Order: sequence, then C-alpha cells, then structure tokens
Amino acid sequence: MPNIQPIFSRVADIQGGQLLITAAADTTGQNVFNQCVATADANNGGYFQRLRFKATGTVVATVCRIYINNGLGTDISQANVPQTLTGTPSGTGGSLQTANISARVAAVDQFGAVTAFSTESANIAVSTSTNAGSILFNWNASSNSNTYILVIGATPGAEERIITNIQGNTYTMTAIPNTKVSGAGYAANGTTQLYNNFLYGEVSLPAVTGTLTAGTQDIDYPLNFALPPAWRILCGLGTTTNVSNGWIVTAIGGKY
Repeated sequence: MPNIQPIFSRVADIQGGQLLITAAADTTGQNVFNQCVATADANNGGYFQRLRFKATGTVVATVCRIYINNGLGTDISQANVPQTLTGTPSGTGGSLQTANISARVAAVDQFGAVTAFSTESANIAVSTSTNAGSILFNWNASSNSNTYILVIGATPGAEERIITNIQGNTYTMTAIPNTKVSGAGYAANGTTQLYNNFLYGEVSLPAVTGTLTAGTQDIDYPLNFALPPAWRILCGLGTTTNVSNGWIVTAIGGKY
C-alpha cells in the first residue's frame, strides 16, 4: 500500500565543519576527541543523507567511526562506578513473589553519561507466602553522580529489567519493573555498560598529500536515515592524522 502520509523535510539542514585531528581510538564514542557533527531538530527530528569528509592537508591513513547518540551525554561519565551492591529481602512491603533476584547498578552524571555497572549482587532470595515481598537495595554512593540506574533479573548475567532516575544510593523495589533493557542506548543486558552512543559505521580515510595545484578526494558516507528529536551524530578517528591537518566532516540533511 502506498504511503498516504509522506514526510518531507521543511528546510535544508547542513551541519558540521568539525575538524578531526586527534585520535579518539575507541569504539564507544565516549572519548572526548569524538566530535558531534550533527544534531537533529529539537522538536521534530531530522533526516540526514550523508557525511562528507575532506582532508585539510597532508594526512596519514586512518579510520573514522560514526556513532548515533541518543541526545544524552557523549563523553566518558564523570561519575565513579558504584560499589558493594547488596539487597535485603523482606516478605512484606510490596508485591514480589517468592523468587531469586540478582541486580547491578550504574551511576549517571549531570550530563547524562552512564558509568560501567557495579559488580553483581549476591543472588537475593525473596520468600513470601502472600506475594507481598520487597527488596531494599543499598550501594556505596558514587562521586559526581546525579542519578542511578538499577537492572534486575532472575539469574546472574540476565538482568533485563531496568529502573531509571533513582535518587540516592538506596532503592526499595516493591514490584518487578515492566520496562526491559532495550533501545535508547541501553546495552542488551545488565552485564555491560549502558552507552548513550551506538556504533553505526566506519569509513576508511586514505593518506593524502596536500597540494595547491590539484584537488584531493571527496569522500561521502551515505546515511539516509531519520533521527529522533535532539539525537546526534558523532565522529571519531582511530589514529591521529597529523599535528596540524585532519579531516573536515560535514553532515547533509534536512529538518522536518
């Protein structure tokens, strides 16, 4: 069936002009030398067709990694990883059934960047005859943290339910959360870091000899996708290109 409600860009959106020189040398997009080259419209989102790379002079060969950011923090979290997560079960105070539950906790700094997870809690045994159990979680407070994220599951290594925006370093869980760990930058399970960035693709950038008498390569990387409101595109180099020359990245697209 044809699309009877097509979406068109209302205005062109050309962003970037970012000069990449110094290596980010990561695959997470969190190193400070990853640069934001485009941000979707804050209200309606946007559509990006491609990225163009142009060398500013003589550079060595490298790779550029391209990330999609969910609009939250892009750099390494300024908070420390929470420590010593414990859970004290109770047969009252909630609606938990008898079960074993494991958990991990991560801290979120003021920019929205997330730390790695704490070590796993011991498997917590909730015992209740009336389906009225609860668990009081405690952990060592993380410096520079703003809020916390708790993920829980039925078995160690399978934490797939998530609780966000926890204020302070204690939390009483009275019911199993409905929200699963998926999308919006979250890892597939609680055993790895919650990234705000998705590694989308890579482009090989060749060695270039700068000249005043001839043009150098025009390198385009196709995108052709829509971004939600305020989401971003980040770029970072695998190796440093030159002490003074690098690659200019420009994003071509439109605002809805």
